[in-house]
Parts: sequence; structure tokens; C-alpha cells
Amino acid sequence: MYRTVALAFLRHATAYTEAAAKDLLASVHLEITFDGTRMGMRLDGHDITPLLRAPEISAMASRVATMKSVRQYLLPLQHGLATRYGLDSGLVAEGRDMGTVVFPEADLKFFLTASMDVRAQRRLFDLHKQGENVVYEEVLSAIIARDEQDSKRSLAPLRQAADAILINTDLLSLDEQVDLVLNYIWERVRQTRR
Repeated sequence: MYRTVALAFLRHATAYTEAAAKDLLASVHLEITFDGTRMGMRLDGHDITPLLRAPEISAMASRVATMKSVRQYLLPLQHGLATRYGLDSGLVAEGRDMGTVVFPEADLKFFLTASMDVRAQRRLFDLHKQGENVVYEEVLSAIIARDEQDSKRSLAPLRQAADAILINTDLLSLDEQVDLVLNYIWERVRQTRR
């Protein structure tokens, strides 16, 4: 969602001010899509999901996440997802403040981490798959800068929730990460059925 707002900021050449952000958010239409297995984003009627992982979007998303007006606009949409999709089968939400600000009462929270090198290598691989021409140093620098900015912002800083399960993914494949998280979930389900 923050990436979608970031894209709107860039497309509309919006100034980085609270007043400009409020005007922009009042004029654009942001929609969350769900096809039964994957969530996506639409901006003004166009599917923009494939565009959201570009480096300039990541950098701008970190900036707009510090804006009170943006957070006030997105929080009800995020809570709406829990209402729309979370009642029957549950909701999996990913983000830098999901467990601390958006869903602090979630039944299970995970804080996934990895070393800067591993994160940069994974991001570089993803960007190259998308046809982006970037180098390792550029990607690493962007990750470090974003973490720094997100950790030090006064509004909803990046931090692990006290009750979140910490998982270091350095040595885990994606499938192994999923299996580990699912094992925690099934263990919680078993405990609640006793």
C-alpha cells in the first residue's frame, strides 16, 4: 500500500508535504485486489502490482511512510483487509509495522531478518529477473538507507514487536522459511485445541 502511494507521488510529481499528500490522496483511487491466492494493487483503475518493487518506489515508500496523512489514509484500508479477509481463514500481512502498529493484537507475529549481504543478494536477483540493470553496491546501499530511515522515524518506526517470533532467514530457502512459519502456526493451532 505504501508503495502504491509512493508510485502516485512519483507519477503526479507531488511535493513531499502533508498538504500536498492530502490533496493527492483525495484525488487518486487506490484499490486492493485479491484473486483468491494473491493480493495486488490498482491505482486509478490500473494494475500496478508489477511496478511496486522498483528501487525508486522502495525509496519513496520509505519517505511517504513517515507522513502522518499517508498513515491516516492507509490505516483504515489495512484494518478493512482484516475485516474482509481475516474472519474465516485468517490474514497474512507483511510490512515494517504490521505487528507493532497495524495489527498489534494479531494471534501470531513473525519478524523475519537476514544479514545485509543476503538481503542485497536476494533483492539483486529479483531485480535482475525483472530486467532491472542494477549492481550489488547500489542495492546494498538502498537497503541500508531504507532501514536507517525506517528505524529512526518518529512515526511507527521499524522494530520487532515484543511478542513476535524472530526468524533469521540467512541460511533458509524460501520454502524452508514458509515451512518454519507454518510449523509455528500449526503448533499454535494444536495448543489452542487442547
